[in-house]
Amino acid sequence: MRQTQSATLCEATASNESPAERTKAETTALLFARLHHLALRYPQAEFDESTCRRYLSARKGDADAAARDIQKCMQWREEARPGDITPDDIKAELATGKAYCHGYDKSGRSIVWNFAGRHDKRTRDAEATVSLILYSLETAIKAGKKHGVDQICAVFDLSGFGTKNMDYEVTHRLIQLLTNYYPGRLGKILFLNAPMIFNAFWSCIRSCIDPATYEKIQFANKSVLCSSIDPAMFPQEVADMLQRLA
Repeated sequence: MRQTQSATLCEATASNESPAERTKAETTALLFARLHHLALRYPQAEFDESTCRRYLSARKGDADAAARDIQKCMQWREEARPGDITPDDIKAELATGKAYCHGYDKSGRSIVWNFAGRHDKRTRDAEATVSLILYSLETAIKAGKKHGVDQICAVFDLSGFGTKNMDYEVTHRLIQLLTNYYPGRLGKILFLNAPMIFNAFWSCIRSCIDPATYEKIQFANKSVLCSSIDPAMFPQEVADMLQRLA
């Protein structure tokens, strides 16, 4: 009886899928079967079917391109071990308070809060900053998985942004990391309190951003932020800042 009920449920679920959804699911399953050996070859890389889904989407359905880039990612994860970075490894970066995970948006995505004004390109250590980025991404992804969500939300508070914060090197490395190793992970990106000077920096980097990611970027004010994130999920410093701006 249970098997009959399960089969009926699966058939009903399948019948509710559009042809495009069925094709995408079938392509994902085929790619996963094609690359299943990677789970044994790179046991620390956390390869699963959702990895195939994200890469297929990012590579516009090109299974060969997705397979190639997944293998590169798995090798990178096995060697770089971004999931093994600990707070002790990045104490100095964490002490700046320029990036940390806190709360969830209204879609259940874990949030990485970034405070651009606290980053100084003149004194930063690029490798340490990249380690902070990886730690923040991995922490947010793990937190989202607890809610069954594999995407994250990134909020960039641009208060006080100036020339010392225009770090093209680190920004390009962030874009490359997201494109090559974390495609499809960003579900929403909010730029908050962007000053006029940010436009000059933005005009230089926006062409480097993947179109699918670009579409998820929104310049936000308090109203937009609250429509995406319940104020109860704001870090205290963000709540205090918005209160002052009210």
